[in-house]
Amino acid sequence: MRPFAPLFIGLTLWLTPAAAEQTVRLQLRWMHQFQFAGYYVALEKGYYREAGLDVQIAEGGAQAPNPVQDVLDGKADFAITNSGLVIERLAGKPVVALAAIMQTSPLVWLVRGDSNIYVPHDLIGKRIMLTPQADSAELLTMLRQEGIDSDLLHTLPTRYRIDDLIDGKVDALNAYTSNEPYYLRKKGVPFRAISPREYGVNFYSDVLMTREALVRSDPQMVRAFIQASLRGWADALAHPEEAIALIRRDYAPDKEIDHLRFEAAALRKLIMPELVQLGHMNPGRWDYIAQNYVALGMARGPVALDGFLFNSNGETDYSLAYRVGGAAFLLIALFGALALRYAKLSRTLKEEAALRQAREQELRDSNAALEKLATEDRLTGLWNRHKFEAFAAAEIGRAHRYGLELALVIFDIDHFKRVNDIYGHQAGDLVLAGVSRLVREHLRDSDGIGRWGGEEFLILTPSTDVHEAAALAEKLRRLIAIESFPEIDSVTASFGVSGLRRGDVLEHLVQRADRALYRAKECGRNRVEIIEDEADGSGPPGSHGSRISALRLGWNDSFAFGIPELDREHRQLFELANSVIHAIEHDEPHEVARQRLIRLVEEFSEHCRNEENDMAAACYPGREDHIAAHRALRAQAERMIAEWRSGEAGLSEAGLGELVTFMVRNVIARHIMTADRAYAMYRLGCAPR
Repeated sequence: MRPFAPLFIGLTLWLTPAAAEQTVRLQLRWMHQFQFAGYYVALEKGYYREAGLDVQIAEGGAQAPNPVQDVLDGKADFAITNSGLVIERLAGKPVVALAAIMQTSPLVWLVRGDSNIYVPHDLIGKRIMLTPQADSAELLTMLRQEGIDSDLLHTLPTRYRIDDLIDGKVDALNAYTSNEPYYLRKKGVPFRAISPREYGVNFYSDVLMTREALVRSDPQMVRAFIQASLRGWADALAHPEEAIALIRRDYAPDKEIDHLRFEAAALRKLIMPELVQLGHMNPGRWDYIAQNYVALGMARGPVALDGFLFNSNGETDYSLAYRVGGAAFLLIALFGALALRYAKLSRTLKEEAALRQAREQELRDSNAALEKLATEDRLTGLWNRHKFEAFAAAEIGRAHRYGLELALVIFDIDHFKRVNDIYGHQAGDLVLAGVSRLVREHLRDSDGIGRWGGEEFLILTPSTDVHEAAALAEKLRRLIAIESFPEIDSVTASFGVSGLRRGDVLEHLVQRADRALYRAKECGRNRVEIIEDEADGSGPPGSHGSRISALRLGWNDSFAFGIPELDREHRQLFELANSVIHAIEHDEPHEVARQRLIRLVEEFSEHCRNEENDMAAACYPGREDHIAAHRALRAQAERMIAEWRSGEAGLSEAGLGELVTFMVRNVIARHIMTADRAYAMYRLGCAPR
């Protein structure tokens, strides 16, 4: 037996693992979906195994136990929760935040698009569904900051059913931007979202946490779990289609692939991997979140978060920093000696250059001041009449030239003379300035606003029809009515709206809008009235008749924004649109026109995806509205073309002309020349008007 002993021992050692993997349990806060993709990927690709961990992932849900309590009770080692974790810490529970996956919360109010709810104040007296307070803190904080007493709301416990909003059982529903909007769009239900972020409320979400005892007993394991999880998240965000395939295969086979793609795109905006390191947490921001919970009465102060963040207990290896610092010191000493000699020789030149720059700056400041005096109204800061007329002439000319929509809104403050008579002209001036500031904040970069005289203002909205302009006017009317002004509780305003007709100049638009404003005054004030186009053939170019050729687009330099990839795709869309029109005008086979049209829609969809990715990388603040516009346009075009693809509808020239008109006017002329132009201005660093 002795000769075989070494062989036996060797075989035993070979069969015995060098070290057993440590089993840990991760408790999710909801059911399996892309919201937890990083953890699935870390498990699938062996990142946890490389860290010496055998990770078990437990699904959550409405009926599942509280994830945080499971961790505190030792039933789980890690869990996903929201910013409400800090409430537990303030209550003395030994919870520790490890990483914040979402840098901003997905929580919003969803309301139907045909409702009269636009801003938080419109929720007063309405039926709203709400999750428990700790899960809805962002929404409640927004209401508190807007001065809305929760007693004024008709609050119902949420049932997690989007049909409650669709069927009108509730007026506003708390929802995730990554989830419920998908179902509404799929069912074709128009909606609006009221986001706390737009009102200055910005909480973390999907926070990875554990308990203090585990951090103290095994900090290396905790750190290894965090690093492997973040590695999985980086992989999932870099390869979302692979992550989606994994989720459908192993975790949520019944989940629609389009829903997972929608969720992946929405979550990327919340995680912001291009801008913020994955999992980053700022102690100051946690302090702000905790203060809000205290203000809402959900937690008791004082706020003391020592030990709450895992990084505050971690040890950092500074050896590399010391080596780099030592080398830097030697380089600084060397170059410092050279720089000192150079500074002595060049001091006089620098002084002369500084003096010249100061004089040039004085000249620029002087020119800017003169420009401001020449174009701005001194009291309100809006354009004066001369500047507005110049802007309007250019936009009206462009609308006539390319067959674009355009509308004018005129409004004034109701009973303004009474304000001056009762409160004095100084109070009246404050009202004018406040209304001007409020309205300007809610206009697009492409819109123009000026003070026309006294308490009367004009707004010109390019590439906007009269009904869209009326919707804008209604939104502004509501905002003015709920605003408070110094010394005066509130004021109201009346609005008149008119649309551009063939041959119009600014004077014609103003005359019709003024008639609409007079009608609003006659009907009781604090309302919006429209002057509709009469059926006299005097509408804008292309609005009458069935000739598609009137919509032909010719590319010229004014369409180029100076961003090569954007300009190239725009030009291609122009050419594709004109190729469809050519096929119809020259009676080419319907199949030729159909295929060209299908390609136009597909190229537009691809352009949208490219542009949305570019907006995310550029951190464009208007990207959510822009993406919503893309989706609405694509959905309308694809719905129309689907009828022909399925063979359920005949390919008539009138029907094809309707889609061509939609693609050319709505997609190319209106969207590209307004929304895309505003984005191009942002990309190029141009200041908005």
